[in-house]
Amino acid sequence: MNKTKKRIALAITAAFGLIAVALLFLIHTYLFIGTTSKKCRIGIIDYNLSQTYDNVFLINGSERLSEEKTHGDEMIQFAREYAPNAQIYYCNALSDDGKIHSDNIISALEWMKDNDIKYVNISLSTARYNPQLDEWISNNKDINIYSSYSNLEQSADYPSMYDNVIASGIENNIPKKTIDLIYKSNKIKFRHSLLKTHQGNSYLSVYSTINAANE
Repeated sequence: MNKTKKRIALAITAAFGLIAVALLFLIHTYLFIGTTSKKCRIGIIDYNLSQTYDNVFLINGSERLSEEKTHGDEMIQFAREYAPNAQIYYCNALSDDGKIHSDNIISALEWMKDNDIKYVNISLSTARYNPQLDEWISNNKDINIYSSYSNLEQSADYPSMYDNVIASGIENNIPKKTIDLIYKSNKIKFRHSLLKTHQGNSYLSVYSTINAANE
């Protein structure tokens, strides 16, 4: 009887040990978040959208719709799920030539400034430094610009590397600024929807923008 009890105790201990290991793995691997009820106004500058959204205001020709789901769709859908009460002002920065130029981003930022949108997310990435965009950002510090580190190598990554842009990312080899926000993981799960994972620094950037807005 004692041997049976010992086996049962060992089995229970082993089971709890496995559960603890699994929980530690999940906590280390994923960033678990809940939804927020805060009301705020944010801007998102990105690509075309494939559809329109409730409580999302399209600006600067953003009504041109794509036939397929885009990165911009993913950013809005994540923002809507995280902060259902947020008002989002969305700008499609894609030119007719299929590229995003710094002039497009500056025009979008000017619109945000003129309409008192003080928290703007730009989840775009290029290795090219643009002095005009850098100057605009430096001269308009009342506009809080958030971006994401999009590569995982020690290379240039703009607009994240501009001095006055708050970039979100995870630990890697990219040299980061003191104002940047570093998270343990870019694999995000909502606590109400654990089967789905949003993976990528772009989601971290939208998350950071909403968290900071109007605080």
